[in-house]
Amino acid sequence: MRDDTDRSRDGKDPSAPRHLRLIHPSPPPNPDTTPRTRSGRKAPYQSDLFSPEEEARLRAAVRHARALFGTWACLADAMRVNLDTLHAAVRGDVRFSGALAIRLARALGKPVESLYGPIADATRCPTCGARKKDCKCSYTSLSSFHDKRGRHDEG
Repeated sequence: MRDDTDRSRDGKDPSAPRHLRLIHPSPPPNPDTTPRTRSGRKAPYQSDLFSPEEEARLRAAVRHARALFGTWACLADAMRVNLDTLHAAVRGDVRFSGALAIRLARALGKPVESLYGPIADATRCPTCGARKKDCKCSYTSLSSFHDKRGRHDEG
């Protein structure tokens, strides 16, 4: 059995207490908000797909589509996406992906650009752009802008 109590450490008293130096802990690392693929690789090409204004318009389009389809589950089924994915996109928890925008456009039967583009003027015909009173086109949508026969509503 060894007895190290009699030996000195580099000429110092072995019974002397050791002094610990306190240091401030390092700051927590900043979370990496770069989008990632399923395998964990960075996918920076998705980070700037839509501007914040376009994302807000897409979220509004999803809410409007939900009103058209009746329920969130029905809209998610029509878009063929998971309901949780749809909720996360509407809440803003995740960035609105291009695939989600395409699926929404297909479910609504509209071009993608109409979902995130500037808001259309409700006083003008969406087909010809003429004022409500002056339109002579044959736009036959069942919207509130035109009646069922393709003519503008009067009220």
